[in-house]
Amino acid sequence: MKSLWSIHVAHTEIKTIKRSMFARPAKIRNFGFTYSKIEYLPDDLFDEMPALKSVGFTNNRISFLKEATFQGVFSQIAVLNVV
Repeated sequence: MKSLWSIHVAHTEIKTIKRSMFARPAKIRNFGFTYSKIEYLPDDLFDEMPALKSVGFTNNRISFLKEATFQGVFSQIAVLNVV
């Protein structure tokens, strides 16, 4: 999957998400896990994602976001939905 550019997973029982789940994310532009049970985003989740433009984690159980999670990608993200 060298050209995968969008990931959107919805309506799952997923509670934990890890950077290691995505082997080669360099071309990913859209990244979203919605309507799931995710409680937090790890600091390294968006590492090696230089093309990232849109992030969505709506309707999860995330209670806070750490600045470290978005370090290196915040300035390139055009859309951020986490409500």
